[in-house]
Amino acid sequence: MNKNNVEVVVVGGSYPGAMSAWFRSRYPHIAAASWASSAVVQPIVDFQQYDKQSYTSTVKSGKWCPDLIQQAMKYVTSEAKKRDSGDSDNFISKQCGLAGVPDLRTDDWLSYFADIVAGAVQYGGRTDLCNYMKEVEGQDDIAVAQRIVDYGNKSGDSPTDYDRNVTASTTIDVNSSGRPWSFQYCTEYGWFQSMSEESPMRSPIVDAEYFSQQCADAFGIDMSSFPRAN
Repeated sequence: MNKNNVEVVVVGGSYPGAMSAWFRSRYPHIAAASWASSAVVQPIVDFQQYDKQSYTSTVKSGKWCPDLIQQAMKYVTSEAKKRDSGDSDNFISKQCGLAGVPDLRTDDWLSYFADIVAGAVQYGGRTDLCNYMKEVEGQDDIAVAQRIVDYGNKSGDSPTDYDRNVTASTTIDVNSSGRPWSFQYCTEYGWFQSMSEESPMRSPIVDAEYFSQQCADAFGIDMSSFPRAN
């Protein structure tokens, strides 16, 4: 009971779920209980488990599904090296041009590409994704990688959302939570969605160091002291 004898229950899911649990822990005299659904109460900086879950889920459709995704990830990683070495004739530059972001960093594009798969798995689209990928089983690397891009297009994924220059912008946008949410995970939680060393489902370029540098670039902070996840 609080001082007005009114029972209060705090409720939240995901990041707000963590806030709900922490609020109850910090202010037990105010909140009688907390309902923390899928709450991120145990921060993990290098969160490779997230990537592994993409494998664990997609393999339920058959091993061919994660195999196709891994085929695409290996291919775009090799194309990334070509692009960063100055070779303009590569898959990533072509995709960035089509998306209207020709100057997008290679590693930011790789993060976008990986999240097409991860987002489908996280939000209940694993079966749909694998069924979509089934059409290119046995085809070459370009066809498989393009299929993932096409799935992202129909799902509303866009590489423009992964431009760290957008996150770095201090222009206030009341319709976007991208910058404050990014600052929160950069400084407090971590949960850097890096490649699983056990069951890789994204490029090894998208590692914990990638996210740390992204945070440093976006907010101008020394990441040697962040995130404060302990």
